[in-house]
Amino acid sequence: MAVEWYVLVSCAIVPFLVTFLILPKQIKIMHKIDWIGHDIHKLAKPAVAESGGISVLVGLVVGLVLLMILAPADAFIALAVLLSILCAAGIGFLDDKYRFSAFKKIAFSIFAAIPMAAFYWFTTIIPGDPAVPFLGFLRVPILFLPFIPGFLVVLMNATNMYEGYNGQGSSTSIIAALCLIVGALINGSAIALVLSLVLLASLLAFFSFNKFPAKVFPGDIGTLMTGMMLGCIAIMGKLEFALIIALIPHIFNAFHVIRSVRGFKESNTIKVKDIDVVEGDLIKASTQKGAPLTIPRILTAGKPLSEPDLVANIIALNVMPAVLSILSSVLIRVETTAVPVEFMAITLLLWIAIAVVLFILLFKAFPAIRGLNVIFCLIYLFVLGLLVIIDQFVVYLGFYNWLVAGAIALAGLGAWYILSMKYFARILTRKGA
Repeated sequence: MAVEWYVLVSCAIVPFLVTFLILPKQIKIMHKIDWIGHDIHKLAKPAVAESGGISVLVGLVVGLVLLMILAPADAFIALAVLLSILCAAGIGFLDDKYRFSAFKKIAFSIFAAIPMAAFYWFTTIIPGDPAVPFLGFLRVPILFLPFIPGFLVVLMNATNMYEGYNGQGSSTSIIAALCLIVGALINGSAIALVLSLVLLASLLAFFSFNKFPAKVFPGDIGTLMTGMMLGCIAIMGKLEFALIIALIPHIFNAFHVIRSVRGFKESNTIKVKDIDVVEGDLIKASTQKGAPLTIPRILTAGKPLSEPDLVANIIALNVMPAVLSILSSVLIRVETTAVPVEFMAITLLLWIAIAVVLFILLFKAFPAIRGLNVIFCLIYLFVLGLLVIIDQFVVYLGFYNWLVAGAIALAGLGAWYILSMKYFARILTRKGA
């Protein structure tokens, strides 16, 4: 991995300063033009500036343009990412203004993925061989073309659906960006490291205004663009698997919401809400029939929580997947590079020990996330088990190995999905939510 120190420093500091300095001015302008939303998780429902993602976009654009100037060899890659986030931001901005239906948002999200798919098909800047633990680099050049829009659309919408509380979306995206930074360092991807620093810097600046009590919301322009940026970084750095693991809570939340409301629906069209706000601005799980099954509803099923406490639990919930994501990057490094066996064995054992210690600490400190943390760890172990089975018995089947592997994975994920729905339905019923 070769990258000049001044490129790293510039791409970390400049986007932060740009976003941090622009946001106060944008907040004033948004209030002046009445581009506001009401914080529905407070009984007073205070007015809050919307579409704060505009300032994040400016920070990202400045960072990417700076990368083009300071590292001309990576200019084409930065351009591909820039076009992608501009498309995602444009769709998010229009959605903030006109409120698209869920299906229109998904369709437009697919459109936003076209630049990355086009750059993959017509150029050589996108690797197209994602790295997976035990399997190494997957050689799927044709299958990777439809994978790109599918991957990006899931990330964009999962990130969008994991937003709603002061600091929730920005803080959990910061954790994901940190996972990509560590993954890039472990696997020697300079471009993924620089791009991750640009995103992390802009998100940190935004979080300072988005945390409780929020002065600005990201809007769909912010959430869709962040999901796109995360996906682009993962694709460029062969960190797709590591990112998916880091975003297990996002994906878990999205798919369970879709299942519980029976389809793709915008939040403003769902009549029964997942939570209720009670006296003292406490948030409690809804007891109404047909309420969406969301992570906030599960976390507040035991007892009502204040918004800061709920967000703290959500942040804590993303810590274990982040640790498992980094462990995945270590496993990928073991599989894809020739490194001393003793060194990697010590590294693996050390990180597993860290994961166990963190799990115990989180288990004691955050009772509300215990069940979910166990589920996420079991999901991870299940996925690793599938990969071992595929590595030992499927890869040797020749041309159809990808089809058999896909069938096994879909069957396993389907079984997990059905069982988890029954499990959480039982949890909510037992706790009266």
